[in-house]
Amino acid sequence: MQKRAYPPHIYDPIRIELAVSYLQHEFRKLFRRVPEKYWPAIDKDIADWMNSPLLNTPRDFWNGFHGICMGFKLAIGLIYFVTAENIVWKKEKISVESLNFGIEFPPTRLIKSGALSAKEVSEFYFSPKNKRIKEEQRKVIKRLSWGTPPRDKDPIIVAEKILDDNIVLSIHEGNWRLIKTILEEKKTVLVYIGRFTSQEKSPRNYWVPTSIIYELLNFAKEAFKRKDKKSFQHYMGALRDILSKSEIAAYELKERALTGKKSFREEVLKSLCLI
Repeated sequence: MQKRAYPPHIYDPIRIELAVSYLQHEFRKLFRRVPEKYWPAIDKDIADWMNSPLLNTPRDFWNGFHGICMGFKLAIGLIYFVTAENIVWKKEKISVESLNFGIEFPPTRLIKSGALSAKEVSEFYFSPKNKRIKEEQRKVIKRLSWGTPPRDKDPIIVAEKILDDNIVLSIHEGNWRLIKTILEEKKTVLVYIGRFTSQEKSPRNYWVPTSIIYELLNFAKEAFKRKDKKSFQHYMGALRDILSKSEIAAYELKERALTGKKSFREEVLKSLCLI
């Protein structure tokens, strides 16, 4: 058996399942005119990307996941939470009122600014004085789902977050689905939930997209060519910070992103204390 170059948690089945579920969900929006009968085959292909002989896995899988997260949705940080070694993921049904919206967006902005709890949102919509607003919001939700393949029952992605010195369960993906769940008066919802295993409540040893490392190295290379030592060290500082949070990033830098050109490579490795 070939030795795996990455830490075991990167191959964790529940993380892959979560990522696949997210990608399948997003592809339904991106390819909304594809007839429903074709989606089982598309779903099957996506589910097999981690094992595809045409891809360099797990690199291409996690880079592709990040590409969709950020390229279309600006889902900032989702890749880090999903792949963090100090977060354990499970799929389970939990109470709707135990959740917090991860962002301020139109349905919650009607109530007040800032990220709100599902309980606050529910109390607002089901207050008798807000009946008209509730019905209008139901129509908005219906329009968002109209004309696209079914996706509203896909699990929401939730992770622990520190808010006002308390640990809350915050939505990372699925804020609109949570609004729909509230308006349908459901008490529980299916989620992928990430809980920290460490005292520190921030992700550690996660997948750093290879493209980010490439970009920083490219800017550093231009500074190196110009003999701009100050700018070069700024880029090295950013890379040092990234590498301090992820051993995976160090591997990607040395084995994939860093050029073989000797003078630049040696200067980078020396600056990052990798030789």
